[in-house]
Amino acid sequence: MKKLSKVNWIWDHGKVYSELTYEDGRVEFKENKKPPPTRACHDIAHFICGFNGKLEWDYTHMINQVSEYNAVFAESLLTNYCYLKYSKTIKDISVASKRIFEHMKWFSEEYYRIKEYHPTKKNYLELQKNFLEKINFDIMCHHFKSFYYTWVIEDKLKTKDFRICIQMNDLNNNTDEELYDYLNLVKENITTMV
Repeated sequence: MKKLSKVNWIWDHGKVYSELTYEDGRVEFKENKKPPPTRACHDIAHFICGFNGKLEWDYTHMINQVSEYNAVFAESLLTNYCYLKYSKTIKDISVASKRIFEHMKWFSEEYYRIKEYHPTKKNYLELQKNFLEKINFDIMCHHFKSFYYTWVIEDKLKTKDFRICIQMNDLNNNTDEELYDYLNLVKENITTMV
């Protein structure tokens, strides 16, 4: 897993351009001229996992189910928090936790069928444990603004037809104590579910 140190990302009406700088200084360019089936903020979730350095995150690998799982987990955590922050629709953390748990179970077991198709053969509880042990909530908090701005634009416009440029680096120091507390509460709730 290559750890990211800097990302320049452009979403241009569904076309995606990324300049990725890794911690060893290597730079890689990625381009996707067709709109992906995911939301724009899903890319930011991949990058958050990439800044973490301990999680699979690169969606361009041939076997990318675990990378997608990690990004969807990060996206689910942050999207639920976005609703809380923006529209105050989540009042109960246990409800949000259950929704995230069920979504990730479905994603792993039914949608991507990771246990069947991925070489690791990990089930949804093993994938969940791996993600929650390795994700760094400080990094999620540092990059939340990039995720949030992208989420708000797409959510409020109800379209992928917009342009946004995001720069992220490992020096970001945005701290959101409310988000940090939320992430820890959700983690605590999720780890007790089976």
